Amino acid sequence: YQAILGSADPDDLQGWLAAVTAVVLTDLFSAIAVTVAISLSENHFDREVLREALGPGLLAAVVNTSMALLVIVLVLNRPTGLPLVAVVLFVLAVAYRAHVRLSAGYSRLQQLYQFVGSAERPANLYDAVATVLADARQVLRAERAELVVLPASGAPGSRRSLDDSGTVRVDDYSRPNPETDAWWAPATLGEPVLRPHTSSTGQPDQQASGGRLGTTDAGAPRDGIAVPLVAEGRVYAVLLVADRSFQGQTFTRDDLLLFETLAAHAAVALDKARLMDRLRRVAAEREHEARHDTLTGLPNRRAFTEALGAVTEESGYGAVLFLDLDDFKDINDTLGHDAGDTLLQRIGQRLKSTAPGMVARLGGDEFAVLLPGLSGEQALDVAHDLYSAVSRPVSLHSVTLVTKVSIGIALLPQHGSDTNEVLRHADVAMYEAKSSSSSVEMYRPENGRAVERKLVLAADLPGAIGGH
Repeated sequence: YQAILGSADPDDLQGWLAAVTAVVLTDLFSAIAVTVAISLSENHFDREVLREALGPGLLAAVVNTSMALLVIVLVLNRPTGLPLVAVVLFVLAVAYRAHVRLSAGYSRLQQLYQFVGSAERPANLYDAVATVLADARQVLRAERAELVVLPASGAPGSRRSLDDSGTVRVDDYSRPNPETDAWWAPATLGEPVLRPHTSSTGQPDQQASGGRLGTTDAGAPRDGIAVPLVAEGRVYAVLLVADRSFQGQTFTRDDLLLFETLAAHAAVALDKARLMDRLRRVAAEREHEARHDTLTGLPNRRAFTEALGAVTEESGYGAVLFLDLDDFKDINDTLGHDAGDTLLQRIGQRLKSTAPGMVARLGGDEFAVLLPGLSGEQALDVAHDLYSAVSRPVSLHSVTLVTKVSIGIALLPQHGSDTNEVLRHADVAMYEAKSSSSSVEMYRPENGRAVERKLVLAADLPGAIGGH
């Protein structure tokens, strides 16, 4: 101001220019300083804050300074004109207040639109809850936001809150805490709650109506809003915000109306996310059932074949063990199918805990083990370990059984280049082990040719007998 004014009269044109320039520069510096402070506090630079300060803020600074200079000129030169200026100032003040109300309403509407858009994007319940809580805290300018899921039909409730890092914290919830939760308890009955901050006289700092007015409770937040979330005709959760960020302000009826609208959209978004999570969970269960044996819980033939195909395509090096229980039919016939199922479960557990690779039940009393990267000698060692594990006594229906198993081994890529061929050769080796009572056999090409000769002879025998 002094640099521009120099020795000129503050009341002339140069003085006016100095005053306007000084105020504009001061306003500009203040806007930048406030923006930097907010950015450092929130670890995020918001261009909108600076834009609003430099746009309407600078314009208001120029207008206010010009009006002040006009008043000074009138005071010094024509005091009788001051009432006319007062009328103009009054009209401007009324217009400015109307502009502020319209701007606030537009800002709330924009925030609501942004919330609706962001709440519909998350594809899972966790992200949906995090988005709802973060946006609720931002839109209502609150220090904290919580989603309290009420217990229902024997299912426990939960209390979800957002920490400063944006992570959703989940705590168990069974009943309200009388000291801290009594203020929002009416929301569990479907009634929105508005709790404004009260002054030292016990009166609300701002007039509020619409919704139940909260009372002061020990341990409760300074102020807050709580609204019910309704689905299928019942209140299943309560969404609440508490502790207005600016202590000089508190929640009002307009905030309650905005929060109720926000909560209605949040209920739809959360219900959609919960439904999507349920569909994904059901799909995962169906996929698990399609790839696993229902009796033993082990992977089934389909899963084993896919895993074997992946090993064949990637490295093509490893071993396949084909296992078949000896005399399993006698156990079923003697002790019943329940005992046979129990035995298969026990055997599956032993194989899984002993084998260093994937164990699958192919069907009936047949199991398979995939050993990627193992040589023939290593596969033989694993086969003998599995034979010892299966041969341990098993107690069934007050009867102690000693189960034997026949194991055939086929190697990749020596004994086959595709899944069907490797499994077939391991099966041939298993039958060789069973017929020779050797328990463990490595596949040999002559074993396969012997099997083929048997099949050919079996097919030719009826014709030979008829010709004779």
